[in-house]
Amino acid sequence: AVDPEGSLAAIKRALAASRAEVEATGSLSSRTGLEHDRAIRQRNGTMTYAIWLYFVQGRNEEAESLARQGMRLAAQEKTGGAVLGYWQSKLAQALLGSRRFEESVAAAMEAAATLRAAGVVASSQYMATTQTILMQALFGLERWAEADQVAFAMSAAAADDFTARGVADNPILQSFLHLK
Repeated sequence: AVDPEGSLAAIKRALAASRAEVEATGSLSSRTGLEHDRAIRQRNGTMTYAIWLYFVQGRNEEAESLARQGMRLAAQEKTGGAVLGYWQSKLAQALLGSRRFEESVAAAMEAAATLRAAGVVASSQYMATTQTILMQALFGLERWAEADQVAFAMSAAAADDFTARGVADNPILQSFLHLK
């Protein structure tokens, strides 16, 4: 049985626990960098799952707030680069869910630029996810030619990468493009 409220309660407990772990490993005088890094990664993963849960439940304001928090944490913790680009991508997803297509396009383009500047390869999962969100926002604006250019770039980047090609050649996204 689906229990949306139970899922929300569970993810909020997980978020609190993961934040507490980051705090605890960051304040211990004998902490190792590895323990703190592991706690940050766990918290980020929990935040990612929470954003997805909020998104699928239509709680896009909460998803947006959490994505913006991820961006602030990336800056504060100096994890920047690909981590910052990842959170920018999550922001673009939340804005997409709110049907704020122009803002989603801008956030996705900023995420892609941040990822490229951090050296993330064009066929990576981070980049493919970001470009998929960008395409969906462009669909919402009926900017079909631009969406087609993004799809072409994704496909070209994935030419030698079987896994990335599966994302780039997503039949649902391709169907939207072929309709126009």
